[in-house]
Amino acid sequence: MTASDKIEAFNGLLKDFVAYRLRKKKVINESDLPSHEQIAEYIYDLSFRARHVFPATHISKCIHPSSRSRNIRLDRKTAIHHGFVGTSEILKSKDVTIDVAAGAVNQDVAAFLSLEIDGKLLADLISEGDEDIYYVLGLYVQDVDLVMGRLSSIDDRPPSPFDKQIFWMNGNDACSDQDYVVLQPVFPSTLLHYLHTQIKNANCKENGQARSARRDKEPCDTSFIMFPGLALRQIGGTKPHNISYLNAKRFGENFLLPSLPPKWSSTKKIFSLMKSESGVTAFISRYDRKLSKLADLLKKAPPFTMFDRRRKERIEHSLIAGFIQFSAEIRSTHPEGWTTRKDHSIQMHECEKLWFDPPRDAKISSTKEWLQVVEFIAKRLSEHVVQYVVGHGASNVGKSDQDHFEKLARRCLLLSSTGVSAL
Repeated sequence: MTASDKIEAFNGLLKDFVAYRLRKKKVINESDLPSHEQIAEYIYDLSFRARHVFPATHISKCIHPSSRSRNIRLDRKTAIHHGFVGTSEILKSKDVTIDVAAGAVNQDVAAFLSLEIDGKLLADLISEGDEDIYYVLGLYVQDVDLVMGRLSSIDDRPPSPFDKQIFWMNGNDACSDQDYVVLQPVFPSTLLHYLHTQIKNANCKENGQARSARRDKEPCDTSFIMFPGLALRQIGGTKPHNISYLNAKRFGENFLLPSLPPKWSSTKKIFSLMKSESGVTAFISRYDRKLSKLADLLKKAPPFTMFDRRRKERIEHSLIAGFIQFSAEIRSTHPEGWTTRKDHSIQMHECEKLWFDPPRDAKISSTKEWLQVVEFIAKRLSEHVVQYVVGHGASNVGKSDQDHFEKLARRCLLLSSTGVSAL
């Protein structure tokens, strides 16, 4: 498209756009055309309200309606193409549409910035300072630089506490931030709109004929497309235009593809207690990192602050929950009766044998014997925890701290094995 054709095309689009909006507001009659002054006034009004409108591929308000944080715009040229299905990959397509973050009162600004001239968004042409766009706007307004600057405002707002991100672990250490990759920095509105369009096209009349032919087992020239197991998520409720421009065009509809669990091939080495003298000792050696945090906290001279007390409670509950999980793993990975087999010389205490290898065909969890087992395990666990933290510098930990942890452990272990009725 030549420069003159581009100028003529944009001028025609601008006049049609303003005419449609003024007719919708009943400012002019259906048969009338907007005057030069009305177009100029409308452009100034658009540019003034454009300070709150931002073209983006990821919209923060789709995550939470109260979010006021920065929206993200991936550029077609600079986006990193990683080979997976995502926004950066669909930007290669000519059918992709960039979303515009705008509220209900600014939907006309979003529609204006979404106009296409010669295959490019008007928002992109304005941000690039296109001379032809500059010339057409100069036919109606005097301060073109002001208008162009307002229409190309950069979204530099800080993050909001309402924002949520989805991370995926791609390493080996779940406690290391470096072993995670961000799957979804903000809601991928452009990707969801692209998916929505593909699904709607697949449900058109031609595909309906193919569906009928497939059901009736008859030949058909049309390719059959099916998206099974879809879920529909409504964003924005009765006011989807409060979220974004594309969300309003979809009436808030967002399709979710089915997500089936992967088929894991387990490579994790099963932890064995066959040659251990104590399962509690084995647990302590595995939870060295959590115990060191508790020891570092208890090194402080009392009195503790409220923050310290709450942190101590969280670590204690995490330790006990970890022991319960550890016990469940031992029971599920070891054969029934492994503590009584003659070919294994198990040196564990009888109570530990019962705890890690309970009879699976008999209910003993409500008997007096089981209560004694739980009390023994809780006492041994508290002894080992106190011994660890004292050995790592927390010399002010004494008998009262051990009794407190033992009481908490006994309660949690009873709850995990018998339920509330045992308390």
